[in-house]
Amino acid sequence: HNAKGLEFKIVFVAGLEEGLFQHFRSMDDTAELQEERRLCYVSITRAMDKVYLSCAYRRNLYGSGSFNIRSRFLAELPEKLLETSQTPTIQPVEVGNFTVGDVVKHKQFGQGIITEIDDEKINVQFEEHGPKTLLLGYAPISLVE
Repeated sequence: HNAKGLEFKIVFVAGLEEGLFQHFRSMDDTAELQEERRLCYVSITRAMDKVYLSCAYRRNLYGSGSFNIRSRFLAELPEKLLETSQTPTIQPVEVGNFTVGDVVKHKQFGQGIITEIDDEKINVQFEEHGPKTLLLGYAPISLVE
């Protein structure tokens, strides 16, 4: 690893879930698992002031959802050093509020018109960014009235 010796005021370590960090290929290989444990240790010890460790109970990857278990590396940390929060970072959007033809506003893509609604996906033709397919339950969109 190339992080040895570098220090940062704040360090973020995301994806501390079984099968992600540590990687699923290293779960049955003791040497690989030890290397990932060392990498986790190095990432944590690079923080001068604060380190943020995060894991997701549910993660959407490539359009499909998965439920996750916290990485065993988190359980190995001294509990007295941890301050935990289980606040969700994304709130699902009410899906029943949209119909084809509605004008919506997206935080990143701006204003657009809904062209299609599927069970979990919504297609929007944005004025400046063209057509986009978004996950309906998590798209940061609102109706323009």
